[in-house]
Amino acid sequence: MTNHMKTNLQSIARLCSLLVAALLLIEGSALAADWTMLITVSSGPDEASVQIGSQIGASDWFDDALDTPSTLKQENLSAYLFHPEWNATMDGVKHDRFQRDIRFSLPQDYDISIEGGRVSVTVSWKIAEIPLKGQFWLHDAGTDIWVNMSKQESYTFTPSESPSLITIRATWGDTCCYPLPSQ
Repeated sequence: MTNHMKTNLQSIARLCSLLVAALLLIEGSALAADWTMLITVSSGPDEASVQIGSQIGASDWFDDALDTPSTLKQENLSAYLFHPEWNATMDGVKHDRFQRDIRFSLPQDYDISIEGGRVSVTVSWKIAEIPLKGQFWLHDAGTDIWVNMSKQESYTFTPSESPSLITIRATWGDTCCYPLPSQ
């Protein structure tokens, strides 16, 4: 696929997402407004972070203006959003790990991979960054623990494997299309 064809496909995808957003708003369906949330991962003195979010005009795939590849490989602790399915290339370099993942609308699952960490790892966020009407849940795949992110601002766990997988399940109002854990 030529760069010209790729650019045209990205433009068509953005136009389609704007059209869908307009149709959803006309029908009165819930659609997440633009928002971002910083997720910080810490273990002892080491810290890493990723940013997730939603923006009208974004796609649910790689958007070079919105999604940021992870270029930092920290020695003791790394956090990244793993997307090999995006086949993202920037400046001739293929990327599958990202520091920033901005999608089109909710609901969405944001999978955060965490490598390293000492005895315990803490994942933290700010409740104030959860959009109004948003329902955000953190899921620890290693322990199957669910945390309501609007009720507490951190979750601490002991890594059992590397990378550890933490999923942020973000929904909007009562528009969830898959089951959430009971509150």
